[in-house]
Amino acid sequence: MQTELLVPGITQYRIEGEDEQKEHKFIFTDGNQTWLKERDIECLKWLWDIKILSLKNFKYYTTQLYNVEYDSNRKRDEVIKNRFQRFRNRGLIEKLVHKATKTVFFKLGKNGYSVLEFFGYIPPGERYYAELKNAEKIDHFNAIRNTLIKTIVQIKKQNLADENMEYDAIGPYPLSSKMIEQHNEKEPEKKQLAFFKPDWILKTKNGFLNIEVDTGKQNLGVINAKINNYLDYFEHNPGGVHDVMFVVVDNDDTYFEYTGEYGKKRKVRPVNIKELIINRIAHKVPNINFYVTTMLPAPTLIVNLLKGYYPISNRSEHVKSVAAALDRNPSFNYEVELLENVNDDYYFAEVDPSMYADGIYRLSKNGQEYETVLVKVMEEGSTSCYDEIVYLNDLVNKKMFKKKVDRVIAIYRHQKELESDYFNVSLNKVWFVGKDLLFNNPTEPPAFYQFEGTKKEVQLIEG
Repeated sequence: MQTELLVPGITQYRIEGEDEQKEHKFIFTDGNQTWLKERDIECLKWLWDIKILSLKNFKYYTTQLYNVEYDSNRKRDEVIKNRFQRFRNRGLIEKLVHKATKTVFFKLGKNGYSVLEFFGYIPPGERYYAELKNAEKIDHFNAIRNTLIKTIVQIKKQNLADENMEYDAIGPYPLSSKMIEQHNEKEPEKKQLAFFKPDWILKTKNGFLNIEVDTGKQNLGVINAKINNYLDYFEHNPGGVHDVMFVVVDNDDTYFEYTGEYGKKRKVRPVNIKELIINRIAHKVPNINFYVTTMLPAPTLIVNLLKGYYPISNRSEHVKSVAAALDRNPSFNYEVELLENVNDDYYFAEVDPSMYADGIYRLSKNGQEYETVLVKVMEEGSTSCYDEIVYLNDLVNKKMFKKKVDRVIAIYRHQKELESDYFNVSLNKVWFVGKDLLFNNPTEPPAFYQFEGTKKEVQLIEG
């Protein structure tokens, strides 16, 4: 069945098939016509959201999520490249080449805009796209898109839509969305200026996740200015909820490469940003949470925030479950008792309650008390957790408790989260552990970690 349409650029449309076999046929006013699958339309939609994507972005997205058909004599990359050539020939996308790096990028073509307008994905007549950056800024430009594409792939692989997770990708562009702006009540006719302009925003049902990509080429004064802008915003808008994530570019990714050398396993820069935030006491502002990470773990951390895993609200449940797991483990040669409602017995009045540990264990051996340990539930990349664990380590070292405290156990939800987090101080009184290892290996001796500067050393507690 053919239907006349009023959407500019499209003269005819029909649909065939159902579900995954569904295909849409468009005939455009320029004479082009094409069949599009659901996944093709999805790619056009993401190209609209992100405005410009590299060929490598599309290759990653397609190979990770779809079985691209190809014969044994042709490489998969070539098939994907040919598909986008077909899209170009049909006016769905346009090719751009970055002069300095020769990198191939794509933006929506006029017929691609028409398709998205037909489905109601974009407002009528909106045609904005982002300009390519110069050679000096191209790594930053690419890092933003690489992070987003890997996040999108992870979301789709985990079928997060089934978990009722609501989010919108909002690009910081003038026509695509209303930015978070200052409002001049005295002179409302004046042009509004943005308090801050993140590299990307993900709007969730709980608030906003603001992503700031950092190559490390700017001095910390620039980062400090960004933090000031967030603090200024919350001074005027105390009711909003924002997560702010700094993603530090490195060369750990073997797929996405950069023109600059940023180093692997980059640790110092993330820690410096955390400490800057802490020194500004920005992490203490209500309704704003700061996280700092690097490129590889960033998509997982973003998903944890979108799914509501972070900030952790049920800390006491983690404390209880770890106590039970350790107590049941035959290779952990201690009895574990969770002490409840005893904070006043241990902390002096000058200790801010917000810096208390999340629990206290008493470890005993053969019925004799052996050690008393604080328990802190950690969030990967969190500046608040960084500040709290460093503070608790200092309190234990200085014996600043009413009763004897021997050390701290720091619990991450997963071992990978522990491995992706870094500290720039010696935390000699802290044992770090991934909760998943305790539960997945319930009879094995639990492996704890310690930080010596930025180096982790395994400490096997045998009892």
